[in-house]
Amino acid sequence: MRRLALVLATLAIVAPAQAQAAFGPQARFDVVVPAGESQAVRDFAVDGNGFVYVLWPGLVQKYDPAGGLVKAWGGFGTAPGQFTPTDSYTSTSSIAVDLLGNLYVADTPGGRVVKFTTDGDFLANMDGFTAPSNVVVDELNNLIVTDRGGLRRYTPYGALIGQGGGSTYMLTPGRGDRLYYLAGSGRVERVGWFEGGALNPSPYGGPTFPLLFGDAPDERGNYSSSCCGMAFVQGGLWVARSTIHTLEAYGADGGFLGACPASETINELAAGRDGRLYVGTPTSVIRYGDAAQPCDTERPRVKGVQLSQRVLRISSYRRLRKAELDFQATEQGEATIRLTRLVKRRHGPARRVRVATYDDIQVSVTDGVAIRFVDRFWRKRPPLGRYEISIVVQDRAGLRSDPATVRIRITR
Repeated sequence: MRRLALVLATLAIVAPAQAQAAFGPQARFDVVVPAGESQAVRDFAVDGNGFVYVLWPGLVQKYDPAGGLVKAWGGFGTAPGQFTPTDSYTSTSSIAVDLLGNLYVADTPGGRVVKFTTDGDFLANMDGFTAPSNVVVDELNNLIVTDRGGLRRYTPYGALIGQGGGSTYMLTPGRGDRLYYLAGSGRVERVGWFEGGALNPSPYGGPTFPLLFGDAPDERGNYSSSCCGMAFVQGGLWVARSTIHTLEAYGADGGFLGACPASETINELAAGRDGRLYVGTPTSVIRYGDAAQPCDTERPRVKGVQLSQRVLRISSYRRLRKAELDFQATEQGEATIRLTRLVKRRHGPARRVRVATYDDIQVSVTDGVAIRFVDRFWRKRPPLGRYEISIVVQDRAGLRSDPATVRIRITR
């Protein structure tokens, strides 16, 4: 198999405001897609030396820190170290690595977890599970397995030390024996956790914190917005919000730190055992860390500005309710819409100049914005004349767009 060349990441991503300025995308490599495989990477894990283990249906690939394919192992069959054949997409579903040289793969149709060394040598089959879907390793090198019956925690030597019911989504290790999971509550996503050996998560029975902007009307905390990975790295919990193409960082017990726009589809996040954050796309792995590229230097842009009525008769409710300002932006953030009155010069060239700002409107920008004039001006009755509407969007990194402007005339 060919050796892969390492190339610098080109994602435009913002480091959290509290993180060191150098944090960001450092390097990336493309993975070798197995012959006949049309699906994306299932899962991946990173050991303490920066070696990356990529999981496909029935196959494990090991890459060195420079992106070179070291070896591959597994396959479907009944021999030791092989995985259970299946006709469905459900196959090997999750992979995890500890700091002791152990690698774990969830063989979902086989009802077992297969244990290897990080060199690919078969060690054991851990049987007795019901469709295991997730394997993670905590900071104490204990293995946690999620299946239909709940959760089980094992020592690195295979001894069962805890189990509990309940279901989890995106189970992720934190400090010590803490485990995070994604908990939905109505239309707002929350992250919960449990620790101290407890294995009975509940979205309502333990500590939780909300994800960014989970309250209406800015619905960026919708349950459909996350889906694609959490990872605890350098004291912060990173969450991949694939629907809105964003990485977000939170404190260990909550509190928003920063948001990072992502230009590629995010499949999964991994907390490398080397202390770095790794992002998985359908066919590549991106490493974050020091000596990274500058993060998010591209300002947002306002686009698609449309004004349904350029002459507003504010004495006519029927006319006013048909007037609407619509626009979109290249990034999510906050928009300031400013209405400025224009008048003709008394002396000099006959051109209009700004004389007074009448109103500032603050709105959240998601997919698009529609401002109805009847909601803003029916009672305020601005003076008659010509006006300029200016739209400026500020993204989550604090970068501001150039103003986009349109003009209207207000009559009685």
